[in-house]
Parts: sequence; structure tokens; C-alpha cells
Amino acid sequence: MTRLLTRILLAIVGVLVASWLLVGWGFHVAKRRHIHKDMSRVVDLLVEMRANLGQADAGELPARLAALRERGKISITLLDGPQQVPAELRPRMKANRLAMRVTHRAGPEIYLPLGKSGEVVRVGPLGHLFTRDAYPKIAVLIGMVLLILIAGFTLTFPIVRRLRRLERAAERIAAGELSARAAITSKDAIGSLARRFDAMAARIEELLSSQRQLLQAVSHELRTPAARIRFGLEMLAEEPDTTRRRARVAALEEDLDELDRLVDELLLYMRMGAEGGGGSKLVERERVAPMEAITSLARRLGELYPKIAIALPEGELPELDVDLRLFRRALRNLLGNALRYASSRVVVRVEDEGDGWVQVIVDDDGPGIPAEKREHVFDPFTRLDGSRSRASGGVGLGLAIVQRVVQAHGGETVAEESNSGGARLITRWPAASAATNRYVAATK
Repeated sequence: MTRLLTRILLAIVGVLVASWLLVGWGFHVAKRRHIHKDMSRVVDLLVEMRANLGQADAGELPARLAALRERGKISITLLDGPQQVPAELRPRMKANRLAMRVTHRAGPEIYLPLGKSGEVVRVGPLGHLFTRDAYPKIAVLIGMVLLILIAGFTLTFPIVRRLRRLERAAERIAAGELSARAAITSKDAIGSLARRFDAMAARIEELLSSQRQLLQAVSHELRTPAARIRFGLEMLAEEPDTTRRRARVAALEEDLDELDRLVDELLLYMRMGAEGGGGSKLVERERVAPMEAITSLARRLGELYPKIAIALPEGELPELDVDLRLFRRALRNLLGNALRYASSRVVVRVEDEGDGWVQVIVDDDGPGIPAEKREHVFDPFTRLDGSRSRASGGVGLGLAIVQRVVQAHGGETVAEESNSGGARLITRWPAASAATNRYVAATK
């Protein structure tokens, strides 16, 4: 970051110096033009002086010199004779010729003899026409550079400081400190970048934490059927009775089926979470009639729970704009969960919210969900009774998959208490819009 600050300041100084040189070159060109104009005026005065002063009387010379001095805006002095002229120029005075001497500080001086009178006119020094005092301009340039450096440092230091905070946060995250954040609240471009960075870091931390928890839960879930299979194989090897051997083989097959279901559910859950946009890339929307899907699933699942009554919605239901396959999967998990915990009755309702969303609500009359645990009911491998045995049924991913499927459609899931004291699971789905031109009845 120090390099960045140095580069910014050097760039500012470079631009300033280049601008100064360009302006200086412009002034130099203009000055040369003025010098040419002034020298032309001086030459004209010298010609006039040579022509007029040599013929003037001694009494007229002061007045004429004053008039020329006023016209030319230069210094004109009448000398008494060649003895006041520098020694090296006296031979030219005797020859009645113009002479010029250039001094380092004062600039050029022109000596003009006035003929037979022996008087000499000195024009100059003319240094103000040729020289420019560079020291004030150099001082101005140095002052401008210092002001630019101070202003540039004042403006760029906060930017560099925020970039350093962002860099340190990135280094901490790279070192494994996933909770590190830039925490920059400014409203400029860097603040916007920092907020996106913090959101990305939070998402990464959430995903990694979710994966760790999921890995721990999966290892626990796999351990139980694996232990049962190992125990069953040991018992099978020691069982002489054919009927009991067949029963143990059937139990082993059930354990293997449970493992298959666990792997299938886990793969779907991970796939829904791995896709960008919360699994929305997996969604292939269709115009779906929910009543046919609900009726079909209720009939199939009801055969597994013959003692549980299932009340289905009546009348014409609003159509949905959803992925048929994923909608059926989520609906099956909702119904399966309700039938598993219901005492005698499950109620399914479909309600149009009127704002482009449709609610699919599943109630049961089971033990319900404690209020403090409702927000965790959709977490993977969540068992409210603390049990992970086969007696509870399922593999612990059903409602977690429901939540991810609903979120992939842009909706949300909510757990509440039903009117009968059991659980109420609410899912929001997008309603079919007029632009949907393909109808697929949910009968498969």
C-alpha cells in the first residue's frame, strides 16, 4: 500500500511538473515575441535619435531626450563626452559609430555619439527587456508541488488506509481466520467493495461451517447403520436356523436401503447447496397444477400410514411456476414428515397470497415443535426428540432439502404451531405468471 501511495503522489507531481513546463514553454514563446517587439522599438528610437539629436542645439537636447525617454519607456542618459564611455568602446566613439556593451546583471547598454559636438547618449541598461527573474517562479513551483503533495496525501491516505484494512482482512481469511471482516462503512467505491468482500467472507464462513457440521452429522448417521450391518453379519454367521437367517438378511437389506436413501438425500442436498444462487440454476420452471401432485403423493404415502387421515385442499387451486421434479420432492418430504409425527390427521392447504406467491401449508396433530427450536427444524439432521434411531424414520435431511428447494425458487419456509397443537410447515412458491406458456400437469 505504501507503494500505491507513493505512485499516486509521484503521478500527481509528474503531472504538475509537465503542466508547468508546458505553460513555461508558452510563456517563453510569448516573451520572445515581446522581446522582438521591444527591440524593434529600441532600434526605431536609435535611428530617430541619430537623425534628430545630432542636429539639435545644446539647449534643446534635454527636452528631446526626455520626450524620447517617455516614448520608449527606457533609460536614456546624456554623457558629457567619450571620457565617460567604457575604454573598450571609445575607439568606436571617435569613429562616430554606435557601440554596445553587455553586462551580466544590467544587460546591454548602447552608446550613440552625436557627431561633431562630441556628446554621447547612453541608452539602457536594457536588461529588463531580455532577462526574466526565474527565482520567484521556481519558488512558486516548489510551493505548488508542496501544496499538491499535502493535498494528495490528505486525499489518498484515507483511501490507502481503507485498502490496507481490506488487505489485512483478506490475509487473515487466507490464514484461516474466517471470521475476519474489513468492516469499512464508507459510502465510496472502496466501501462498496469492502461490503461485498465481507458478504463474500460471511458466505464462505457459512458454507464451510455448514460443511463441517454436515460432515459430522453424516459420519454419525453412517455409523449407526454400519454398526447394525456389522452386528447383523456377526449374528448371521452364528445363526443356524434358516428362518432366522432369512429374517436377519432382510434386516441387513433394510439397513442397506437406509444407507442408499441417506446417500441419495445427501447428494441432492449438497448439489442444491453447491450450485450458485442457492440452487436456482437447477430449477427448470414449468406451469404446474399442485392439486394433482398433492393427490398423487397423498395416495401413495397414505398407504404407508393407513391410520392417518389426510385432508386435501378443495376447489380450484392457483397454478405454480416451479420445477416439477423438485416441487414433488419437497412436497413428498413435507407430507412424509407430517405423517411420521401425526397422531391421527394431516391437513394440506394451498392459499394464494395475491402478490405473486402461493403458500403450501401442511399441518399435523402430532407433538408439535417447541418455539425455541422452530428456526432449526430445517437444519440438516435435526431431530427434535434427540433420537437418531430408525424408530423416528427418515435420514434427517428431508426438511433441509425442502428449504433448499423452496429457496432455489425464491421462496421461504416457516415452522409454526397448527390449530390442533401439532406442527405447521409453510412453504412459499411463485405463482404461475401470464408469460408461462407451458402447462405440465403434476401426474408423474
